[in-house]
Amino acid sequence: MNDVIFLQAALITTIVAVFLHVIGAELRREDLIEWGKIGTYLTFIFITIASIRLFYLLITHDFQNLYVASYTSLDLPLFYVISAFWAGQEGSFLLWAWLISIFASIVLLRAKSMDDARFTSYASGMLGAIMVGFLYILVTASNPFKRLDFLPMDGYGLNPLLQDPGMVLHPPVLFIGYAGMAVPFAFAMAGLIMKKDWVLSTRRWFIFAWIALSMGNIIGAWWAYHVLGWGGYWAWDPVENSSLLPWLTASALLHTVMVEEKMKRMRAWNFTLMTVTFILVLYGTFLTRSGILESVHAFADSGLGAVLMGFLLIILAAALRLMIRRRDYLKSDPVGFDLSRSGLILITSILLVVSAGTVLVGSFYPLLLEVMGGVQQMVQAGYYNTVNVPIAVLIFMLLGICPLIRWRRYKLDELKPKITVSVLSSISVVLIALILGVRDPITISATLACTLTLTTHLKEFYDASRSGDDKGLSNLYTAICGDHRRFGGYIVHLSLIVMVIGVCGSSIYENRDIFTLQAGSSHTIGDYTLEYQGTEAIHSPSGDGIYYVAILDLYGENGYIARAMPDLFYSFRFEETYQHVYIKSRLFEDIYIIYQGSEEGYALFEARVIPLVSFIWWGGVLLLFGGIIALLPDKRRNEA
Repeated sequence: MNDVIFLQAALITTIVAVFLHVIGAELRREDLIEWGKIGTYLTFIFITIASIRLFYLLITHDFQNLYVASYTSLDLPLFYVISAFWAGQEGSFLLWAWLISIFASIVLLRAKSMDDARFTSYASGMLGAIMVGFLYILVTASNPFKRLDFLPMDGYGLNPLLQDPGMVLHPPVLFIGYAGMAVPFAFAMAGLIMKKDWVLSTRRWFIFAWIALSMGNIIGAWWAYHVLGWGGYWAWDPVENSSLLPWLTASALLHTVMVEEKMKRMRAWNFTLMTVTFILVLYGTFLTRSGILESVHAFADSGLGAVLMGFLLIILAAALRLMIRRRDYLKSDPVGFDLSRSGLILITSILLVVSAGTVLVGSFYPLLLEVMGGVQQMVQAGYYNTVNVPIAVLIFMLLGICPLIRWRRYKLDELKPKITVSVLSSISVVLIALILGVRDPITISATLACTLTLTTHLKEFYDASRSGDDKGLSNLYTAICGDHRRFGGYIVHLSLIVMVIGVCGSSIYENRDIFTLQAGSSHTIGDYTLEYQGTEAIHSPSGDGIYYVAILDLYGENGYIARAMPDLFYSFRFEETYQHVYIKSRLFEDIYIIYQGSEEGYALFEARVIPLVSFIWWGGVLLLFGGIIALLPDKRRNEA
């Protein structure tokens, strides 16, 4: 039996479920809605069976399955055999569909009253329609259960660059964020159909998806940093950017939904942002899997470009048509560009959208060049940095002001006493930086904005700790329990400050050197000395390649630190050479050593001393903590 039958069954039950959900909601037929639920649950069951079957085929090394033969081999550790599930486009599409079916089932289990059931039924119909698109691709053009007409003795194996913990974490976490964004989008569509609020119903879903998107990007940056061997973590690659784009627009929406919750304004803006965010999620899928761009992150040309683009356009057309039909409902009192929380949130969201627009333009530019001249030319990092650094500084300045004001309109004189401490702190820190010799304008601007935001947020925590009759920490705990969303958001803002410090330190003050050494000779970079001991050739335990290991003793100001062993790995299977860098992480800097090969007794190295880069990863941990706090239900809110 060909296991694709489970996906075909899932496609049929999904189509039926979509029909029953929509008709049942339209006719207010509870019986049809219940049958629609059964259809959705059956879809989940069929996709789950298909997913378990693919895991089984991978683990048992069924090389007659084309997907298994393409991404695994007998010598591949089980850890990476499992991650091969999402290593190819067929498996990643199946993961997409599986996650949406899981989320759709959870959504249905939470439905309560009949009116709520209708609302949920419309949303489930939209989720089902999205699943139809992915399942259609799976059963036609991207079937993970294709069988070969012969049985290979071994598989092709997993690319050595993918044999890393980053491969186990980055794709599924990112896909959770992608699939998670489908839920608030589906509820936004349902809300517009029923002229009903969707923001509060999906708040926690949206935060959950945003956290996953955030962590997916951070884990991807960490993976690139320690695997690709170029000393960086973000190259502004167009496919890489495709996961940043929905994060930027989702971050904008994360703030503007508060205005709709509080003041019933910005309905059209929020629905538009939700639609754009989900379209950008699909755009990322299209860009990665269509093969139209050459990238280390992209799959080869799959012939799916037209299908994926058609899928994207259908979703976009449905959202636009619904917006036109419900334009009267979407109308609300405008939010002005004034000194109020709603005004500052509006400005912040516009800046985030502008930032996303600049990234989108830079990502599309290679495609435009190819259409016009037949050659792809990637936009350099300088373009993105030049445009986005000022935007980021402005956003952090606004984050430093927004917590100090409430929803009413303020006059400048009213704001002065509230912001005086933060402004003085910012100026003082900038003056100290100037005295210490800091002259880089980006660093000075980031220092000013981050100190302003840091001081404001710390003051909010301090005020909360003094807001009751108990001891300070007890008061703070009570305040956080009463408003998880607010304080979780503050922690996320602090995490962004930590990451900005890491980005500025690592990108502006990096010390880089390229040099050659003979055995017994040494080289000094910054406060560190590298003493080269020679190179050894070591066969891999599985016999699939050779490691050419350069051995260096690393010394600091206080003596010996560690033995550094960067290497070049030549894969017999792939007939390519891969760099494995050596990274020694210390509290305030990383020593990053790349071995580039040897010739006539000389070994070529590149060494980097990268300040504060660990702040990026610790900032990611803090972001996850803040996000989890924001997800918790508040005692004083009755949230869905």
